[in-house]
Amino acid sequence: MKKLLSCLLTASMAVMILPVQAHAEEPIELETITENGLIYEVFSNGYHLCGVKDLSITSVTIPAALNGKEVAVSENVFKRCGNLTEINVEEGNPYNYSIDGVLFTIDNTLVAYPSNKPDISYTVPENTKVMSKDSFYYCRNLKTVAFSDFTTVSSYTVFHDCPVLEEINGVIPENGTNAVVACPEIRYLHFNGGKIIHLERFPKLEKVEFEPDSPILEIYVQNPELKEFNLPVKCESVHIGECEKMDSVHISEACGTLSIENYDALKSVSVSAVCNQITVENCLNLSDVSISAPCPQLSLNYCENLQTFSASEKCFFEIQNCKNLKAVRFSNLSLSDADNTEQFNRIIDCPALKEIMVDASENASSYGTLQLIGNTSLEAVKFYEPISIASEQNTIRYRINRYSLEETEIPKIISSVFCGNYTVYGWQKNDMLRLFCEKYNHPFQALDDTAVYEIGDVTGDIKIDILDVVTINKAVLGKESLTSEQVKAVDFNGNGKPDASDALTLMKYIVGLIETLI
Repeated sequence: MKKLLSCLLTASMAVMILPVQAHAEEPIELETITENGLIYEVFSNGYHLCGVKDLSITSVTIPAALNGKEVAVSENVFKRCGNLTEINVEEGNPYNYSIDGVLFTIDNTLVAYPSNKPDISYTVPENTKVMSKDSFYYCRNLKTVAFSDFTTVSSYTVFHDCPVLEEINGVIPENGTNAVVACPEIRYLHFNGGKIIHLERFPKLEKVEFEPDSPILEIYVQNPELKEFNLPVKCESVHIGECEKMDSVHISEACGTLSIENYDALKSVSVSAVCNQITVENCLNLSDVSISAPCPQLSLNYCENLQTFSASEKCFFEIQNCKNLKAVRFSNLSLSDADNTEQFNRIIDCPALKEIMVDASENASSYGTLQLIGNTSLEAVKFYEPISIASEQNTIRYRINRYSLEETEIPKIISSVFCGNYTVYGWQKNDMLRLFCEKYNHPFQALDDTAVYEIGDVTGDIKIDILDVVTINKAVLGKESLTSEQVKAVDFNGNGKPDASDALTLMKYIVGLIETLI
């Protein structure tokens, strides 16, 4: 027994926050005493409260002294006291104090929150420096905890087995990645970086946030109640699985790989930072995918309700079996100047696809490849190439292809099998496209060099906003005339003319009441 007590003493003293001089000595006698249901280890210069005889106690008071000697408390003494509502400390105790029934050490470390304290919310005092291991253990009534950025969370588990805890309003630091364990009602978490973060033990997690400029190595997300996932920090890989209610994913910082599979609730995916590889599969209600940063490898497969796909910068993609996809727009049909390996942009078996729009890019090199297979309703492939007339040496002419290609190389621009008899639109002077159309019997139509009117953008300024609504209303009142291309961009009800119904639809889209215009 004495040998066991010695081992326990050594372990407990390693985590106690006590002055070295007071308890660094070996005990004169390996002895314990019990006073008022509390178990103390006896030292030459004081007592160490190390246990509780009756675990069903509801209230406890730690004395300032016992038999004329000082008293200190180690961590986890009250961990198993499931009925405890308050922990008090007598005034004058040199090592501990209590605030509203919560135990602290003299250097402002939160040691223990009573398991059965009746409050449903708790705000950690601002001067608290640390929340120690298992300081919130089986807090049966606690629903929300808030703490300031100046409070450090222990690298061990802090919130453990709290059955109704829903929100932790404070930033969990990198070394506190495993600070929250077995809290099934958690709905909100906030992290400050980390090597590997597992968000897979919180079945009701609805929202997770990350501090900016706090890189993460890997994130594993597996929570059936999580509704949105926003990643504003750098991360090497993101794995999202079994998130049945997730409706949006947004990546706004560099990400190595992003994998999303089998989510019926997912409606939108947007990526605004470099992502090396993106895979989205079997997301049956996904309606919009927007990629606004380079992505060397993008795969969209079996997303039945995907209606629009847009990509800017350098993005190489493969879209397959998206049976309701109607429009695709991207801004780079090219290879890197430093890479001679041919890469394909492929759109395969999308039977509702009617229009493909390709914007010019200042990063375009000599040529690229768009491969079209099985898109039976395809009506138009449009190459938008604004003209640059400046003569300065560093001016970039926005051309999909800057150099003349031999006729034998023309199929590298567009290859198509089992597609509709689509019309190819392009710049009037683009002889390469004209040659392609002649060879493969596609009609060629010159585009307006100054304006592009895509769905909802009646002003042609490459954005959808209140000015487009105003333009529709002017046309309805007869104060402005619209071209056939402009009418097509805003004729949402299909009656062949702009009207008040179209203006209302566009306004609903702008303010977020509806998610798509087509």
